[in-house]
Amino acid sequence: MDNQQSPCINICRYNSTNFENVEVIYCIGCYRLYDEISNWTSYSDSEKQLIKSNLEIRKVKFNLWIIHWFF
Repeated sequence: MDNQQSPCINICRYNSTNFENVEVIYCIGCYRLYDEISNWTSYSDSEKQLIKSNLEIRKVKFNLWIIHWFF
C-alpha cells in the first residue's frame, strides 16, 4: 500500500544544471529529479521516504551551487 504522499507543491517547473559533472534535471518546486517524479508511483514506501529525506539537502546544495556559479 502506498502511504507516502508526493512532496509536490504544485510549482512544477524544471531546471537543468550541471552539478558535480552530471547534468541534473529537477523540479524547482519540490527538488525531485525528473526521473524521481516520473517513477514516483512505482517506488516503494521506503524508496519514497529516502527521496523525501534528501530533498532539503538537495535544495541547499543546488541553491548554493547556483549562488557560487553567479558570483
